[in-house]
Amino acid sequence: MKKIVILAAALTAFIAAEAVAQMQEIAQAGPFRHVGSNTVFPEQVGAYERGKVVKLDDPAGENVAIGYQGKPPGGPVVLMEFVYPPWPPGGQGSRESHCQADFDASKAAIDKYADARKLGESIPPPMAGVPAGLSHQATYTFSAEFDGKPVTLQTDVVLYCYVARNWFVKYRATSPLGSDLRASLNEFITTTGPWPGRK
Repeated sequence: MKKIVILAAALTAFIAAEAVAQMQEIAQAGPFRHVGSNTVFPEQVGAYERGKVVKLDDPAGENVAIGYQGKPPGGPVVLMEFVYPPWPPGGQGSRESHCQADFDASKAAIDKYADARKLGESIPPPMAGVPAGLSHQATYTFSAEFDGKPVTLQTDVVLYCYVARNWFVKYRATSPLGSDLRASLNEFITTTGPWPGRK
């Protein structure tokens, strides 16, 4: 029970920081399926247990955020995955510029923490169907409460744009500083976690 309380509090804070839209929590037993992208979010993914399923303010209901928490070998991780259509649909500019603008907005959400410090940017693991230049990753540290204690956290934000042509897939993974967050996140993205079309 304690783990779920921690997850709920952390995810509510992180989703609120990431999203400017209204949030609607979805009570969902069993797998949750994002129909448009054909992404299935099980209740259990390896070492991770699913928490909140949230729909953000989108008339078509295609903008979702799903939270997971787990204790993989590298240490405890709170992880969110967002799946949503590009915005604005059909807007001016290139796919690369839309992707960069979305990534910049995600970094700005982390910069809101008073002591946030960016450690660097990198290229996330390559994923089939995601062209070069349409994926980004940044790593930060900041202080917040985790498991009932104030600690220094590390967080990675990863964005893949125009997945299956129509979808943005974003991850926000957070753990206490010193955990092997990158290895856990990479495995979730490339192998075990929900991804459009993955069985």
